[in-house]
Amino acid sequence: VRRSVVSPNELRVFRPHDPWEAALLSGPPVDVLLCAGYPKKISRQVLTHCLLGGFNIHPSLLPLYPGRMPRLQIFGDQYPWAGVSIHRLTDVLDGGPIVLQFRVAMQLSYSIEELIQQEEWLTVLAVTAFANLLMPHRVIASVPQDRWT
Repeated sequence: VRRSVVSPNELRVFRPHDPWEAALLSGPPVDVLLCAGYPKKISRQVLTHCLLGGFNIHPSLLPLYPGRMPRLQIFGDQYPWAGVSIHRLTDVLDGGPIVLQFRVAMQLSYSIEELIQQEEWLTVLAVTAFANLLMPHRVIASVPQDRWT
């Protein structure tokens, strides 16, 4: 995203099989890269091409339930909170410093559909809050995951 060039209606969305990395690196630096449900690790070269860095929307309260399938683990454990974390992308998968988290209490017994619904709602809130951090002259603060409790 180049916030000075691209309006919110023109944000580019890439899929895992798109040749987006080469296209991104062949152009001028972008302000920020925000990933959601992206199953591949983002290269260091791409991350350094983003002026404010790269960030990931993860469907759990990191550092709990990192990895590719957190929703199934959360549901299997009937963990009492649905949550979404936005964290900086680093060399450690789902291990980067946390920028923000949103959570909501779940019923004592819930379905996978109820968990998904809550996570989707929380994702909208988290992305909206993250977008507000990107306003001009703001710094994106984050907290290492080992200090997040």
